[in-house]
Amino acid sequence: MRSIYIVDSLYLTDNGVQAKTQNGWFQKVHLRQGDLDGACAVYAALMVMIMIRAVKYADIRFGGIEYDGRYSIEKLKREFFNARGMHRNGNCFYYDGVNDLYGILKRNYSRHVGLEYCQETIFQKIKECIDNDLPVMIGKDYKGGVGHAVVAIGYEVDAKGGMKKILCLDPGFPTPRFTYWNLVIDLTEYKGIYKYRCVTESGFSQQVRITDLLVIRRK
Repeated sequence: MRSIYIVDSLYLTDNGVQAKTQNGWFQKVHLRQGDLDGACAVYAALMVMIMIRAVKYADIRFGGIEYDGRYSIEKLKREFFNARGMHRNGNCFYYDGVNDLYGILKRNYSRHVGLEYCQETIFQKIKECIDNDLPVMIGKDYKGGVGHAVVAIGYEVDAKGGMKKILCLDPGFPTPRFTYWNLVIDLTEYKGIYKYRCVTESGFSQQVRITDLLVIRRK
């Protein structure tokens, strides 16, 4: 029998998939590109931080162009939404620890979150994170395109316990209403470097390779 595991921080409500604030209020968790400013990695990072209760949706959704530097979330918003020119070139998870997503979070939000970058034993790390109710950012490439970031929130295993699918929230597609995810990464292997297949609710499908992970934990 196949089984599906989902992080405990997600709930299906009449408003679709949501998370809770520390006060127990439901809040939006999925962010679609265009809701805010920034690239896919920014959206994915903020989704993770909403789920682990390191930020509130209201803190990132609302505000003007002036940011109060006394508060970590305001400094982070300024760098995410203003300082980097709409992130036109995207964000690597890590390449020098300064000008990448890892560096931005460490510089502006390390009081609240710890970070771990991973390029090896990726699927084991994903399973470990989900088993510990921790969503994790996945970096993926596809042929003829640029990298893209999604958030793994669950996985499917077969009767023998082997992980067969990774269930994700993708900022590039609409918010799911009847499931916890809007993207599935099928781990059936194909020939070539783009071994895996991504499928969305709309039926969009493409071959991808999984490049790296960024784990964000609340302190």
